[in-house]
Amino acid sequence: MKKNIFGLIVVIIVAAVAYLVVTFISVKLAVVSTTTDTGKNDWLVYRNNQYVFTIQYPSNWSINNGPSQRHDVGTFFVGAGESIVTFSLPADAYPKTNYFDGFVTVAVTNLGQTQASCQLAQQAGNTSQISLLGPQVINGLNFYYGQVNDAAAGTFAKTLIYHTFTNAKCYEITLNLFKGNIDNYPVGTVTPIDDSVVLKRLQQVMETFNFQ
Repeated sequence: MKKNIFGLIVVIIVAAVAYLVVTFISVKLAVVSTTTDTGKNDWLVYRNNQYVFTIQYPSNWSINNGPSQRHDVGTFFVGAGESIVTFSLPADAYPKTNYFDGFVTVAVTNLGQTQASCQLAQQAGNTSQISLLGPQVINGLNFYYGQVNDAAAGTFAKTLIYHTFTNAKCYEITLNLFKGNIDNYPVGTVTPIDDSVVLKRLQQVMETFNFQ
């Protein structure tokens, strides 16, 4: 009887070890399958099957379904739109500067959109429309682009807007930078963030956007 119990215990232990090994391998393979083959070995691929697009982002960035959890800038469509996914730089990306936040948001709308309406942008709460420049070819796609600056409560915001039109849908990618008013910090405690450095990192993510 004791031998049978001992044998059963051994079988259970072996099965458990085998399960853990298989699970570890499966997880490892799942991670590997999300890396890119573009030389950015630490980048992952986000795939959206509903709207049929992919975009790559560094593995140490956070990802959120929908708008940014810290600063929801909304969308800049003429009409209603939906924020699909947001990729954010680490909160401590630029220590000892007035940097607050930096992120890329992908949004889409298909409500009565045309090629012409996709070349326009409109900020929430503002009735005036912005005629976007372009087109500019990025990763094989035609994008129309513009910029919106905003300020409130000692925070400055800069948003670069990109629109592309396909299959009766207007897709929007925004590059968003938030920073504090340098005059609101004690003298010598922080240095001004270089906007171009942050926007370049956001741009690198945006430039990987494409349709499946």
